[in-house]
Amino acid sequence: MKYKFSIHRMFFFVIIVFALITIVIFAFWEIHNLNRDFKHDTDILKQEYENEQKTMIKNEVQKMAYYIENLIHHYIGRKLTHDIKTAKEEILINLVKQHFGKEGYFFGSTYQGNPLFSNGIITIGTGTIWDLTDPNGVKIIQEQIQKAKEPEGGFVRYSWNKLGETKLTPKISYVIGIEELQWVIGAGIYIDEIEKLVAAEKLELHQKVKRRIMALVIFSIFFLVVFYIIAKIISKKIKNDFDLFFNFFRNIENPTARIDETKPDFPEFVALANATNFMMEKREKAEEQVKKDLKEKTVLLQELFHRTKNNMAVISAMLKMQAANSNDEFVHTTFMELNNKIKAMSLVHEKLYQVNDLSSINLNDYIKDLVFQIKQSYSQMSANISLKFEMDDDIFILIDSALPLGLVMNEMVSNVFKHAFPNNEKGKISIKLFKDKNDFINFQISDNGIGIPIDQDLKKIESVGIQSMVSIIKYQLNGYFRYDTDNGLKWHIKFKDGPQKKRV
Repeated sequence: MKYKFSIHRMFFFVIIVFALITIVIFAFWEIHNLNRDFKHDTDILKQEYENEQKTMIKNEVQKMAYYIENLIHHYIGRKLTHDIKTAKEEILINLVKQHFGKEGYFFGSTYQGNPLFSNGIITIGTGTIWDLTDPNGVKIIQEQIQKAKEPEGGFVRYSWNKLGETKLTPKISYVIGIEELQWVIGAGIYIDEIEKLVAAEKLELHQKVKRRIMALVIFSIFFLVVFYIIAKIISKKIKNDFDLFFNFFRNIENPTARIDETKPDFPEFVALANATNFMMEKREKAEEQVKKDLKEKTVLLQELFHRTKNNMAVISAMLKMQAANSNDEFVHTTFMELNNKIKAMSLVHEKLYQVNDLSSINLNDYIKDLVFQIKQSYSQMSANISLKFEMDDDIFILIDSALPLGLVMNEMVSNVFKHAFPNNEKGKISIKLFKDKNDFINFQISDNGIGIPIDQDLKKIESVGIQSMVSIIKYQLNGYFRYDTDNGLKWHIKFKDGPQKKRV
């Protein structure tokens, strides 16, 4: 079974889902911006530290170059007794003693790629390093010489191993050339040293990001709780308004029921309540008018049925008097048969007059009353004949079917009393009434009398009563019939109640 949300639950669900989606999108966007800002700030911080370190080593190298120029001027310019080689050696001895910071040392080589000093040690004679290359393909000495020959020197990036380590580490060095000596001197800083310097700042930035994310989470929870409370309140108000209408419609049988127009929380429901109350007022007035008209119509119809019955009773009495005044047996019999037919029709109007439903009668009661009435008419012939009824109690029939059925029954029962039991013999008449599964009304009447000759076909017999009976079954009841001549005569009529609508 497919589960269906009520409107107020659907509204609540949509609001919460919308709030969650909004929070997720907002949180994702904010975290994305925080990560972007963190990366940007970290890159700026790293760049600032790198520029700061580059400026520092550049200043140190430039100071060292100025120091070397002073030494050259001291050893070569003023002391003519020193030759160039001796001057270089004395200058190197002074250079290796110079350093900056805690572990910052200078390095130097010739324009030809021969090492001079490094990490506070003179390295002359250790072999050429012209083709020295790092893992990234940087020709280290050649790059340094190229930058050193520029007027203000330059920076070179390459990988180098720290003192006492075999692992290569990215490094930035600043080099400058000493033209008088054909030397390259420089100093550098390892990139991981810069990372160490900015690590504390990055930690602070990271803590800042975490604090902002935590604030974002708290805000999101608060935002969701606020949305939940608002959605719950609105959803509750919608449910209350719907319940107001549901309770009203459950009690809609009461024509005076009204909706309290002050209770709905939303103007749309107030307007709907006004329209509903207006509709109920119209309905109440219409029902009152219908009841009034129906009462008048019922009285008129009951009066009509009563007068019809009385008129038929007058006609019946006149026929009975006429029959009593005639000595002709045929005339007497004919008047009596007409009288029975009129009584059958009169009985229908009597039944309709006695019940509240002025369009249908209980077929069980009607058949019993009609059979007893006919038996009373043939009191001399029916004295030794017993009656047996097997009939359903809940079968009702419209007047359009009751009248022709009464005429058919009158003919059938009268024929039994007149012909089935000659010489006042004892006998029995059985009458059955039921509905089958196809909603057909089944009426059966049978007797254990003398029956009819085997070679006689009742459908072809030239009897006004039989022929009229067959015609009524076929054309007025729109039904079917059959008969059986074994051990008496048995009629079986099958029809559906008339298609006409009820009149009242």
